[in-house]
Amino acid sequence: MGPLYDGEGILQVVLLTVVIGGAAAALSGNLAACQVKLPKKFTLDVTYANPTDAYRASWYPGAKHVGQRTVRVETREYFEVLRALRFIA
Repeated sequence: MGPLYDGEGILQVVLLTVVIGGAAAALSGNLAACQVKLPKKFTLDVTYANPTDAYRASWYPGAKHVGQRTVRVETREYFEVLRALRFIA
């Protein structure tokens, strides 16, 4: 048969039907109620054990070296927080 049939095809078809039905039910609700309200400003402070690591991370665009071992990034965009975490954390 198809790619879902390998001797236990009935179970796979039932599971797939349940998953698709659950996804359809979840997506048919009020999606606006599921949105998270984000703050207007984000402040990310990363504190390192080694001051040299903090100095190195302070070269990240927009980062400030606010203490011997701490670097701060302030932004209005959540994606920028994620990007900073990827590069300095």
